[in-house]
Amino acid sequence: MSYKMYFLDGQTRNVIGDRGLQVLAQSCKKLKRLRIERDADEQGMGDEEGAVSHRGLTALAQGCLELEYIAIYVSDITNASLESVGIHSKNLCDFHLVLLDREERITDFPLYLRPGGLTDVGLGYIGRYSPNMR
Repeated sequence: MSYKMYFLDGQTRNVIGDRGLQVLAQSCKKLKRLRIERDADEQGMGDEEGAVSHRGLTALAQGCLELEYIAIYVSDITNASLESVGIHSKNLCDFHLVLLDREERITDFPLYLRPGGLTDVGLGYIGRYSPNMR
């Protein structure tokens, strides 16, 4: 699965995945804006290597403390990773999270009924710990 990654004023096509976000978190401590989108040409592909999960999002939050804007597609997310975003990203004011279904058939269940580690409690952490959130 390919992702488009936008940061600062640049734009690039890249397969970033969790490993790429970990490197970004170690290298770009002053990063303020990050947008990662799925590449429209490859939305149906199931390549997990380029997928972003709770591991990459947690690393990003802990390494890039000046983040103000995050727009990211994730394939696997947990309440703990959103708590990490809330606790570490004090400047965060704009947060877009798109949860990708691994199933071919997308369910209309609310977050707390979906299989996996994310519930509405996880989103509550963002609201509780991110005072600048719009």
